[in-house]
Amino acid sequence: MSVAFGGKSPLAVLHTSWATKCGGKVKNWKRRFFVLKSDATLSYFKDDESSSAGSPLGVIDLTQAFQVKGPGLCDFNGVIAPPAASRETRLEIDMGQRVFFVFFDNAGDAAAMHAQMLKVAPNTSGREAHADFSNFADMLAKVAQVNNSQVENVLVDDSAA
Repeated sequence: MSVAFGGKSPLAVLHTSWATKCGGKVKNWKRRFFVLKSDATLSYFKDDESSSAGSPLGVIDLTQAFQVKGPGLCDFNGVIAPPAASRETRLEIDMGQRVFFVFFDNAGDAAAMHAQMLKVAPNTSGREAHADFSNFADMLAKVAQVNNSQVENVLVDDSAA
């Protein structure tokens, strides 16, 4: 299946499924229809009919995810999950500033969605959230160097007075 919006070339739909996600601000659980496309976007809709209209409630760009935890690996980080959210049906999508908590109707749907996600965004299978700070030590050294030179300048100015 392909979907075209606004005159753009069609994107292949890799997987669709009903799932329940936790809200970002209010931690309530809402059932949504999820559509994973070949451009590594996971869109969610109020229902499957609105997905054909192209008006998602939200879009998750999986290429920007730090990590996608698959079935059996999610603890939902202290969010109280409904009883239906067994570990085999859960996915966590860590975007850095937000973690999406989702559970599917069954383990098969969760596993299929996770497998397709890893195909379109393979770097999300375990990348650490701190990967963007690879030059952190260098940055700290430069800050210390600047601070030391400022302290030395202050000391020189004080001794001249």
